[in-house]
Amino acid sequence: MDTRKLADEISQSAPFFNKTLIGNITPARLWIFFIRYVCPVVIGLVLLSTIGVL
Repeated sequence: MDTRKLADEISQSAPFFNKTLIGNITPARLWIFFIRYVCPVVIGLVLLSTIGVL
């Protein structure tokens, strides 16, 4: 599912999710960034440490 569609669903029940915080950054944009880039890296590191590589 597209992360923008998920962010729109979240903003329906939490209207602050699309409010601007600093500059042009919203909680929705931060959430999308973490889902796309940070979480896969962290999941990969956890998997590597589980099999003993790290």
